[in-house]
Amino acid sequence: IIGIISSAFIYVCYSAIAYKFFNCNITRCCIILMHNGNLSCKVFERNMFYVLTGGSGSGKSAYAEEHICRIHRILSRKAGTKLPLFYIAAMIPRGEETLRKIERHRKMRETRGFQTLEWYTDIAGKIREKSLPENACVLLECLSNLTANEMYEPEGAGENTADAVKEGVRMLKDSCSAVVVVTNEVFSEV
Repeated sequence: IIGIISSAFIYVCYSAIAYKFFNCNITRCCIILMHNGNLSCKVFERNMFYVLTGGSGSGKSAYAEEHICRIHRILSRKAGTKLPLFYIAAMIPRGEETLRKIERHRKMRETRGFQTLEWYTDIAGKIREKSLPENACVLLECLSNLTANEMYEPEGAGENTADAVKEGVRMLKDSCSAVVVVTNEVFSEV
């Protein structure tokens, strides 16, 4: 019973976060929780805004890629043309461990048709500059890295980190057909 109550509480909290911070209409949002390799998905409506969270090593990256690719196939079929598919990478390549992780992720997605955008800070500004196509499907990995970059990088938002991150995610959500955002549950290591 504790697990059920805990899962329900986490689900309600993430739903509130999606609604409050990303102006996500609760009927157009999906919260996906990953814990110890087990998936719990609360779907409200397909092909909109998805938040995928879990501990490091939980399999959330592989699942997120499969999920956005599935949505991309469905929307491309509906549109009668192949829609743009983007992967926004927020991990700054530093050190051997990070470079290995980035390389592993590149190999995971190399045959999936992603256009990779290495956007470490100021997602909103980059969207304004480059304007993603309205019908794009986007995977943002990961919100935790993006937040740390905004907080600590010289070109980051510093004290305005929360506003910068929220604005970037809102702009993605508002300008794309489907967005999957990956984030971490700190202290939930696998």
